[in-house]
Amino acid sequence: MTPDPSQLNPTIEVQQAGSDQQRSLPDVAGRSRRRRLRQAGIVLCLALVSAGVGVLVGRSIKSPADAASSAKPPTASLITVPVERRELVSSLAIAGEIAYVEPVPVRLAGVVGAAGGDKQIVTKAPEVGAEVTDGLVMFEISGRPVFALHGQLPMYRELAPGASGPDVAQLETALAALGFVPGTVDDTYDSGTEAAIDAFYESRGYASQGPTDDQRKQLSEARKSVVDADSAVRSAQVALSNGQSTVTQSERLARTLARDKARTAVSDAQTANERNNALAAADVTSARSLRDNAKASSDNAIAIYAAAQVAGALNPETGGPFTPGELAALQQGVLDKDKARLEADQTLNKAVTDEAGIIAQGKSALDDANGQLLLAQAELNDLDKPADTTALRDAVTAAKNALGEANTSLAVLEAEVGTVLPAGEVVFLPNLPITFTSVNASVGAAPPGDAIAEVSSTDTEITGSVSKADASLLVVGSPANIQVPDLGVEVGGTLKEIRKPKQADDGSNGGGGNGGGSTSDRLEVVVVADDSSQLMPGFSVRIGVTVSSTAGEVLAVPVAAVFVGADGTSKVEVERSAALGSRAAVTELVEVEVGLSAQGYIEITPNGADLVEGDRVVVGSDSGTRRQRRSRTTTTDPAVENTTAGG
Repeated sequence: MTPDPSQLNPTIEVQQAGSDQQRSLPDVAGRSRRRRLRQAGIVLCLALVSAGVGVLVGRSIKSPADAASSAKPPTASLITVPVERRELVSSLAIAGEIAYVEPVPVRLAGVVGAAGGDKQIVTKAPEVGAEVTDGLVMFEISGRPVFALHGQLPMYRELAPGASGPDVAQLETALAALGFVPGTVDDTYDSGTEAAIDAFYESRGYASQGPTDDQRKQLSEARKSVVDADSAVRSAQVALSNGQSTVTQSERLARTLARDKARTAVSDAQTANERNNALAAADVTSARSLRDNAKASSDNAIAIYAAAQVAGALNPETGGPFTPGELAALQQGVLDKDKARLEADQTLNKAVTDEAGIIAQGKSALDDANGQLLLAQAELNDLDKPADTTALRDAVTAAKNALGEANTSLAVLEAEVGTVLPAGEVVFLPNLPITFTSVNASVGAAPPGDAIAEVSSTDTEITGSVSKADASLLVVGSPANIQVPDLGVEVGGTLKEIRKPKQADDGSNGGGGNGGGSTSDRLEVVVVADDSSQLMPGFSVRIGVTVSSTAGEVLAVPVAAVFVGADGTSKVEVERSAALGSRAAVTELVEVEVGLSAQGYIEITPNGADLVEGDRVVVGSDSGTRRQRRSRTTTTDPAVENTTAGG
């Protein structure tokens, strides 16, 4: 197939249209050159534009080093704080400890029991930490008690009927305080003292040390002699009365017997009244003692339960926190003790009511007997006067003399053989209650020759050591702050005393010593806590004692805000409102008087300038440097803000 000439060559198509072949070929070549030239120009322009853009971009991009070297410092801003009104308190920090007050040794003044030849063996001993209360049995020696009684004078001798002195007065005072009244409290051991001792021993479950069997027999015979002598006096008096009467002997005898019977009735009523009243009083005393013991037991159970409920409380028996079961047991113990206390209260109320009834009944019976005696005596007096009977009068005198001698013999014997208080059965202690801090006796062994135990007051003492220079800053009565870091406790207190140390801290007492230096320049301070219930002996404390304080709230600023100017006056720099249209802050130097400095603040008083609570004072700038201070009002600017202050 022959191709179409028009498709093979466009020139041929032009040629066929009547155009000249030699003219059409050069025109096509020119157009091709022009097109190539335009393309080259466009590429050149694009290259030039790209180069320009590269130059511009290159100029706008900097390395980190170039950027850091060409950067300007930022404008520093002021650091200001407000002027406050607050109370400033300056205190002295002291390291201290909590301890019991100075311990007291417990010594027996003699043998326990009247029979000094018996072997002395400890049969009952207390535990360390047990409380000693007034009237408590501290020890048993060979089954005999050793009582604790309140008193300043130590026991130093055996006390028996007839003894006198300040120790007897102290004993009677102690017994009366426990409810065993010995009649009139004096310095003589009499029958009232003896009765009080007997009742006291019986209330504690012991028998007092009384006379031996032979002594009791002698007492019985002496008392019988007194009764016989008294009867002889009565008979002599009857004979005298009969001999003096002008009436018949039978009538006189009848009246006399009636009178004597009435006297006997009065004596019997009086004796019964005293006996019944004493028994009733003893019942009340016993009931009151039981009630007091029940109350003390209840209060103790409540205190233990309350202590166990404190957060972090540890069970002393297990060493760990109290379990719910242990707390429930303690709570049940509180309920049981409270129930026992209520029952003891009821028993005491009944005893008091019964005592009042017995007293009233005895008084009524005694009044009736006295009335009968008055009547019998009146009837006897109505009889005729007796005749002169000198012999009968002499007989009465002789009988009375015999009665006096019998009474004297009985008194001497009673003084010798009454209830004896052995020297070793009572220990007088000046402060009660108190606590056993050590026990030097053990059951089954003989009591030691020196102190059998040591007791300390339940009161604790907080002490610390300060130099004499620091002590001169302290004033007794100043408030104090007490911190116990190991217990997490902080309480208030008062400085009670500044004294010489009781002993030098040479390291032997566990305090570590003072490096071998002298302690003559040290003093001891004693602080009393407002609430010592959370404080425990043996713990270290931090004590802060107020040295000085402002009288209420004052104007105060941080110490860093105050500086001393070139003129020697103290100043603060106060920020004021900026001028209208200005961004720069305005500050003013204000002269002030400075006062107490404490807790990072200082008291200021402006000298004439306007400075009130809430004004802001400059303490530095955010560049970390203090601004330079000037003696005139200045306006802050970057040059000032970037100036390093010279103080």
